[in-house]
Amino acid sequence: MLHKILSAFAILTLTLSGHIFAQVVYNDDIQPIFNTRCIACHGGTSGVFLTSYQAVMGSVGQQYGTNIVIPNEPDQSPIIDKIGTSPTYGDRMPQGGPYLSEDQGPKRCACQYWKTRSPAITSCVSALKVTNCLVLSAAVTMILATEW
Repeated sequence: MLHKILSAFAILTLTLSGHIFAQVVYNDDIQPIFNTRCIACHGGTSGVFLTSYQAVMGSVGQQYGTNIVIPNEPDQSPIIDKIGTSPTYGDRMPQGGPYLSEDQGPKRCACQYWKTRSPAITSCVSALKVTNCLVLSAAVTMILATEW
């Protein structure tokens, strides 16, 4: 098991060498997106509240029947589904746009990064200060695939 962890860490280190990444911080990188794109409707007038980290983590999507954030499962998290091009339920968010386009990937990546955080992932990914979408995806995949 230790061999797998060290191998994953070595691959990540080699992948990231030569790159400088800033760590994503919820209050600095995520909440401002919600403040500018979401708070008008989700600031206390609906069942989904995006006013703070605690509010987001405690919000339940009625149509989905689950919390809007499912830790370690960004692709299963309703909040990620709702900003995608074809959400499972209801309209794409923010309703009526402007939407996060593919060229605004860093904003979507920041949301996905935050959703995948867990103690194990946080310690590895934060230590490497990963925010690049492609590298992050590879890093999270390797970390999740490692048997702890």
